[in-house]
Amino acid sequence: MPQLPMGDINAAEIVWDNQGVKTSLSPHYGTASLAGDETINPVEEEDFGDAPVDAVRGGMTVTLTVPMARSTLAQLAVVLGGTVDGDEVNIPNMAGQAMRENAKEIAIKRRLEGTPDETSSQWIILYHCSYRRAFELAYDRSTQKVFNVEFTVFVSQISGQVGDFGTVGKNA
Repeated sequence: MPQLPMGDINAAEIVWDNQGVKTSLSPHYGTASLAGDETINPVEEEDFGDAPVDAVRGGMTVTLTVPMARSTLAQLAVVLGGTVDGDEVNIPNMAGQAMRENAKEIAIKRRLEGTPDETSSQWIILYHCSYRRAFELAYDRSTQKVFNVEFTVFVSQISGQVGDFGTVGKNA
């Protein structure tokens, strides 16, 4: 029976690689979600009204959402763009900063029996990911605190990867 390279059902280990310093964004609580959305631009002719006669692909946006739970200060510093100072993380205003300049590689690894699978042929590698700071922490008697972090994935402009977001499988 066919099976996806990363398996059919499993949790994920999300690993942010900041120039060789790897930070796991696990554990997470809920669904870590990789989504792509392609734009299609219709080609139309007057004789056929609004019915397209062809279409042109307009590009795709790719996002990764990770609901981080029980995070350490070091993990929060990575996704908040801050630094750890003793027992706190600052949350800086990053207005005007280009996102791509701080984009880093992310590996999505499946988790088996509670640990990350180190079989690289079953990973998804996303080349250039930058976080979008948008979180909401609920304070009530029954809701677990989760930092829901969304990453924008940019197409690569590096030789050998130009125009690619990343790879699925065979990542050795």
